Amino acid sequence: ASPHGRQADHSPGDIAVLVRTHALASVYRKALDRKGVPVSEPSGDAFWADERTAFILRAAGRMLGIAVAEQEQDAGLPLCPDKVLANGPLGVAAYLAAFPPFDERFWQSKAFRSMVKAYNENKGWAGLITWVSLQNELELVRAKGERVQVISLHAAKGLEFRTVFLPALEDGLLPFAGPDLLAGKFLEKNGGPAAEKNEAEERRLLYVGLTRAKDFLYLSHAARRSLYGRELRLKPSRFLEGIPPGLLSRSALVAHTTRKEEHLRLM
Repeated sequence: ASPHGRQADHSPGDIAVLVRTHALASVYRKALDRKGVPVSEPSGDAFWADERTAFILRAAGRMLGIAVAEQEQDAGLPLCPDKVLANGPLGVAAYLAAFPPFDERFWQSKAFRSMVKAYNENKGWAGLITWVSLQNELELVRAKGERVQVISLHAAKGLEFRTVFLPALEDGLLPFAGPDLLAGKFLEKNGGPAAEKNEAEERRLLYVGLTRAKDFLYLSHAARRSLYGRELRLKPSRFLEGIPPGLLSRSALVAHTTRKEEHLRLM
């Protein structure tokens, strides 16, 4: 609910929950589903939502003469020659190898393996790009099916919703600490040029999330949460410090804690 009561005319399709990692998306989808809230299963989890596979698909599109809009994140990445692209995803993997942001972990990832499988099933780049385009069109149809969208910040670029929830705004999750999260290592504020560039990218992702909301925007963080089979106790995101307090108001959507002894007295 809104303090001004203007959300009464909202439908589930007007609402999005934007998260930094796909692991969080799964958590929130399951939670909403348990409460009976209709939730989409969007292509944010699909291989083409990964920025690196999307870059490869854009390169293949250009090779085929398909009009593809350049993306800001393509700046600084190598141009993939047509003769390399002609060898398919595995040829691209051999050519790009460890060129950032590509690394061995990506080439072994579910996203890349899924793209290789889809490439083979669709008999080449042309069939694959056509198939991906069809999946995106189907997703737009599903989005009109009045379901809450739970998607990653990467997948939310270019989209708008009347109400947006940005949960899990905690150091380690946004900015994301990656594989160091469970080791208790986090992005350092003064960690050198690489760390500064990484943090700047994470800050841009938050900006993407903030600007997806047309009417209402809810930001939240938790003192503790269960993720990756562990209980995490993380500090609020350092990025929240950059939001002027005058732009924020405390939501009525706050957690309620029931003391154990009070609970027992009611039984």
